[in-house]
Amino acid sequence: MIQDIVIPGVMLAIVVYFLWRGFKRSIVTGYSPTHTLRGTKFENELIDLINHERAIAGVQELRKDDNASQYAYQRTKDLEVLGKPTHTNFKPAVLQAKGYTGVGENLASASYIAEDVVTAWMGSEEHRENLLRYNWKYIGIRTGKNKTGQRTIVNIFGN
Repeated sequence: MIQDIVIPGVMLAIVVYFLWRGFKRSIVTGYSPTHTLRGTKFENELIDLINHERAIAGVQELRKDDNASQYAYQRTKDLEVLGKPTHTNFKPAVLQAKGYTGVGENLASASYIAEDVVTAWMGSEEHRENLLRYNWKYIGIRTGKNKTGQRTIVNIFGN
C-alpha cells in the first residue's frame, strides 16, 4: 500500500528535478545545450572551456545553437578547399538572414588538445575579445581537416 504512493512520488520528484534543473552536461559551467547537433567530445569540450573563461570574466555563458553549428560545419568545408584557416570567405550575412544581429568567428588549426586551443585564443587579443564579448549568446563549433590533413576548428559566435 505504501509502495503505491512512495514509488510514483519518487518518480515524480525525479522528473520535476530534471525539468527544473535541466539535464546538465558540463561540470565546469553547468550549461544545458539546447541543440540537436550534438558535436564531438572535442567540440563540446571547447564550448565548456570557453564558457569557463567567460564565467571567470563575468560574462554570460554561450548556448550551443543549431544555426551557428551548421554554419561552422559549412565553414570547415570552405576551409578544406582553401587549405588553411582564413577569414576570407566568412559571410556573416548567412546567419543575419536567419535573425542574428551580430556574428563573429574564431579559427584554429592543428591542435588536438582543447585546452591548447582555448589558451591560444585567450593569448591573442582579437580572439580573446571575441571569446569574451558580452553580447554573444550563441556558439557553434565544428572541426574538419584541411587538404594537408591538419585539423581546422571553426568557432562561430552570434546574438
